[in-house]
Amino acid sequence: MATKSFFKNIVIKDKKSALNFLSALENASKKKKKDVVMKARVNDIDDEETIKKLFFKGNFKMAYYITNLKKLYNVVGDGIHNLLQDFECPLNGDVEYFFKHKSIEFSKQGLAETFVVFSSYKDENVIVGYFSLTNKTTKIKKDVLKGKTKKRMSRFAQFDDGGKYFYVSLPLIGQIGKKVLYVLEREI
Repeated sequence: MATKSFFKNIVIKDKKSALNFLSALENASKKKKKDVVMKARVNDIDDEETIKKLFFKGNFKMAYYITNLKKLYNVVGDGIHNLLQDFECPLNGDVEYFFKHKSIEFSKQGLAETFVVFSSYKDENVIVGYFSLTNKTTKIKKDVLKGKTKKRMSRFAQFDDGGKYFYVSLPLIGQIGKKVLYVLEREI
């Protein structure tokens, strides 16, 4: 099941894995950020009135609109379940199942923030994809790191003085999916 990544705890207990993880963090921190160039206009929708406009024909053309599932639920209410049922991702049944059956509860419980992507398709605004984000904590046993290595790790991690671990908080893209039928006619 695709939701395992949301609940999996990562604990690094050996020196080699800890050094590899630290090296990856250091390498990532040295890389220059690249600007993201969008092929189409992308708009973030976070107000109730604009979300309501998504459901009227012809309001938005030739762009992508992203809104938080929780905000969408607040506007649409329980009718959101019908809206989500139209999403199809036959290439990955777990991704489709999560979106239709678990994404709302995960959002309500704070386990993951799901963002829904809409676009105009045949003069209607339809869901063309989604992604779910969460925060994961990786634990590294403090006794596998010594001296300077502990100091290097402290740039990225919080040490729990009462415990035995360094804690590194990392973002996780827990789910990502696109509606397959939509992709056949236009690239997302």
